Amino acid sequence: MKALDIRTEIREQVSLGGSARADLLVGMVALEVKARGLFDGKAASRYRKYSVAATERGYAYLYLTLQENYRPYRQEMVKALGRQNAFFLDTPGDWSRLINRTFALRTSR
Repeated sequence: MKALDIRTEIREQVSLGGSARADLLVGMVALEVKARGLFDGKAASRYRKYSVAATERGYAYLYLTLQENYRPYRQEMVKALGRQNAFFLDTPGDWSRLINRTFALRTSR
């Protein structure tokens, strides 16, 4: 963002209401950031609820993980949030897709 002369507030652990939190808030884009994907089968449903809570507060909600090896969890996240909002950095092209999506959301809000 610095290279593009974009200045926006970045906050950590932002409340989405109740116990729901976003790991990062970049402008009006809430990001859930995971290093190794999901740990249980209920996580996708939980993050779907977080997405709804974020949307109610005027934020877009994106999920980002370095990798998700267990295919059913990967599919559940895409189903819960939509392909446009779920990013798996072990997938070629997803880093670029994340950057493009974040900038698109930044300019559309």
